[in-house]
Amino acid sequence: MMKKPANCWVILRRFENKAAAMKYYDGVMKNRNEFMVSGLEYQLLPISMDNYRSVLRDKTVDGYGEFFEANYLK
Repeated sequence: MMKKPANCWVILRRFENKAAAMKYYDGVMKNRNEFMVSGLEYQLLPISMDNYRSVLRDKTVDGYGEFFEANYLK
């Protein structure tokens, strides 16, 4: 039986500010096939250093996607 692969993260840092991070995010979302291998499931989530530390401390990314959508994609 095949195991489900563990989550993998690609971390790009540092963006000058929220606007720069969101510009990158928007560009990737518009050109998804050029960013990652087709058919691969992934979620792109820009994250501040403070929020990233919280994710590491909590040892889970669960809930961050909803937080990102509510606070950055309004």
